[in-house]
Amino acid sequence: MNATSKNSPAEFERLLKETSNLLNSHRENMRTSIERLLVEAKPHLERIERNELLTAPRFNVFNALGVVRKEVIQSRFLAYLLSPLEQHKQGAKFLNAFLEQIGASKINDESQLAQVKVRPEGLAEELGRMDIVITAPSLLVVIENKIDAKEQCRQMARYQEWMENRNGYVTKKLVFLTPDGCEPKSDNKESPIIPYRMSYENLAEIFSPLTDTIIPYSVRAVIEQYITACRLITLGEIAMTTPDNDLIALLTKPENLKLALEIEQQMALARQKIGEKFCVNVLSFLKKYLEESAINNWYAAKCDIYGIKISCRGHQNYYLIARHIFSNDIRSGEIAWRYDVKPTEENYKPLKDLIERMIKDGLDNRNWSEDWMCIKDPREEESKRGYMLFSKEDIITCFEDNRNEEHPFARKIADKTWKLFCDYREAIEELPDF
Repeated sequence: MNATSKNSPAEFERLLKETSNLLNSHRENMRTSIERLLVEAKPHLERIERNELLTAPRFNVFNALGVVRKEVIQSRFLAYLLSPLEQHKQGAKFLNAFLEQIGASKINDESQLAQVKVRPEGLAEELGRMDIVITAPSLLVVIENKIDAKEQCRQMARYQEWMENRNGYVTKKLVFLTPDGCEPKSDNKESPIIPYRMSYENLAEIFSPLTDTIIPYSVRAVIEQYITACRLITLGEIAMTTPDNDLIALLTKPENLKLALEIEQQMALARQKIGEKFCVNVLSFLKKYLEESAINNWYAAKCDIYGIKISCRGHQNYYLIARHIFSNDIRSGEIAWRYDVKPTEENYKPLKDLIERMIKDGLDNRNWSEDWMCIKDPREEESKRGYMLFSKEDIITCFEDNRNEEHPFARKIADKTWKLFCDYREAIEELPDF
C-alpha cells in the first residue's frame, strides 16, 4: 500500500497542516482588512467626537434627573402632553396623534376640546388609581403604564369591567403601555374592550413627526428629549446615538460590510469579557470582606449568570445580589435583597415588616411579592441605573478600572454591596425559614 494513501497518517497530517495554513492565512487577511477599515473609519470617529463636544446630543434632562424609568413621572408627563389645555400651548396636537394611533377619532371641535379631561392617577373608587384616564364627550381612554412593575392580580380585567360599566361613551380604549409592547397577562380575553399594546418606541414614533410643527423652541427641545427618553426605556443607551450617515455609508460598502459585522460580533465578545473581568474584581473585594468578618463560615460570595450573590452556605432562601454590567438587560443595575420561596401565612408578616423598614430607610421596592425585597441603584449619585454592556461610556469606565491594579471603581461597587448586606443581614436571619 502507498504510504501516502488518503487514509494514511502522513496524508492526515498533511491535510491538518494545509488546513492550519489556510486558517492562518484567512486570519491574517482578515486582520489586515480590519486594520485598513479602522484607519478609514478613524477620521469619521474623530469628527463624531468633535460634533458631540459642540452639540451634546447625549444630553437628556430626563436621564440626568434619573426619572426615565420612573412610572409615576412618565405617566404625569404623558398626561401633561395629552391634555389640550396645558401650558405647552399645542392644543390637541399630542392628544390627536395618540388617539389616531389607537384607532380613536380625533377631537377638533373647540367645544369638545374644552371638555377633555386628562387625569394622571385617575381615581376609580372600586379600583384605586389608574395611571391615566382621559374623558371627552363620547370618549373614554385608560392608559396603564408598566415599566418595571408587574401587573397586579386581574388588574387589566378589573379595568375592563370598570370601563364596560361606564355609560355614555361611544368609544372606549384601554392602552397597555410597556417598554416592549408586550401582551397583558391580567386581562379578560372575553371582554369586548381589547387592550391596545403600545411600546415606548411606538410612543416615540407617534410624537416624532410633530417636532417640526412645534414653533416654541423650549417646547420642541423638551419634546425631542422626551422622545429620546421613551427610546431609552426600550433601547437603552443606543437610543442616544445619533446616526452618522457618512460612517454608515463607509461600513456598509460591499467590501466593508462583512468586516463591520465581524467587528460587531467580536466586540460583543470583548464587552462580555470586560464585564466578566470587572465582575471578578468586585467579587474579590467581597470575598476579602467576608474572610475578614466573623460570618465567613456561614456565608459565601460567588458569580453566576445573574451577577454576584452573597448567600448563606446552608440556606438559599434569602440572598443579596449585585447586577450592574453583567447583562444586556436594560432593567438590570441594582443591588438587592431577594428571596426564592414565596411568602406563606407564617412568614408573610415579618417579611412585610422588614420590607417596610427598608422602604423607610430610603430603599426602593418593586413587586416584593414576586421575590424582590429592596433595591439600591448602584450609581444613584450619577442619576442613572446600572452599568450596561451596551453603553460605550460604561465599558470604557470598567475597562480602565480593570487596568488599574487597585480597581477603585470595582471597590466602590463592592463597598455599596457590602453595606447593604451588613445593614440587613441580622434582620434577614431572624425571618422564618432562614
